[in-house]
Amino acid sequence: MSKLESITPEQIVMLSAAVALAITEDMSNDDMNTLGNFIASVGANILTRAAQAQNIQNRQDIRQQIQDHQAEIEKLNKQLC
Repeated sequence: MSKLESITPEQIVMLSAAVALAITEDMSNDDMNTLGNFIASVGANILTRAAQAQNIQNRQDIRQQIQDHQAEIEKLNKQLC
């Protein structure tokens, strides 16, 4: 992922446009539509996977924060008694 992080937003747009132009240069409209829909589908699936993985990680992080807070509360309660 570090290679993607080093690319600016402008560079990624230019790269995407260059790739699109290069691979569709001699394609028919039907072929371009098919390929474009396929690539969009792959992208949607990647985004869905990433979103679910992030959702799971967020839940785990929240559970850990709750446990940490509960432990801190117990520690403070012991200090008060």
